[in-house]
Amino acid sequence: MHRASLTLALFVGIAVICSCRSPAPETESSRAGGSMDQAAAAPTGGSRLVTRILFLELTDPCQCTKDRQEKTWGELMRAVEGTDIEVERVRWDTEGERAEAYAEKRPFTVIPVLYFLDGEGGLVDMIQGEATIDQIRKAAAGGSGQCSPGLDCQ
Repeated sequence: MHRASLTLALFVGIAVICSCRSPAPETESSRAGGSMDQAAAAPTGGSRLVTRILFLELTDPCQCTKDRQEKTWGELMRAVEGTDIEVERVRWDTEGERAEAYAEKRPFTVIPVLYFLDGEGGLVDMIQGEATIDQIRKAAAGGSGQCSPGLDCQ
């Protein structure tokens, strides 16, 4: 049943994605003042360094989603160049169990999705949709003001 609801959410997301609109990327920290409660948005335990970023994508998306994925992947690679941050690429439609583990941490509506994780695998931040290098660097700073080693968070 749980897998069915996640699959339904994916199909709804694909319908929105394939309308070829390019919504502004949304991060968990940018929504802190919105409907998400403050405790869920705030980092816990003081500063949390991002040590891993998971890039969630589709294997064979429509062209507009493919363009967003490629642009965001390029920006991600530029953002982490020269850092110790590990990047993992997961395909939602072919690696279901691995992908679901992250979707359960924080559900998404737009692909690609970037999950920013600490050394223990805890979610620090998330970006949905097309993202720029500056947005990625800001999220990788973990909302704590502390920057991961080698990351230019200016």
